[in-house]
Amino acid sequence: MNSVPDFYEPRPSQPLTDCVRDYPTLSVLGAIVLGVAAGVLVRALAAREETTSERAFRLMSDLRDRITDITSPALERASAAAGDGLGAVQGGLERLRDLPIDRTLSNLGKRVRGLFS
Repeated sequence: MNSVPDFYEPRPSQPLTDCVRDYPTLSVLGAIVLGVAAGVLVRALAAREETTSERAFRLMSDLRDRITDITSPALERASAAAGDGLGAVQGGLERLRDLPIDRTLSNLGKRVRGLFS
């Protein structure tokens, strides 16, 4: 006579339970492999901490970017002023070239010599 009632249906996990009971060593090894695989996956997906040099490099890059953002308007104005100053110096040199400096220096030299003669 069968001790299992007619209305009894096996649970869905029954084949897995039977496999574990039939092959205990293989089941333990399989659980270890699954645990190691899960650990490797979690470690790979976890955010890695920055090293000190990486953090310092990131902070210096941020600092450089902020300083560039702050100083770029002043740099543009200084560059424009330097261009204007260069134009003024070139214009002054053009006007100096047109002056009769040779004659003026010659007359000044004659006056100085006249003072000592």
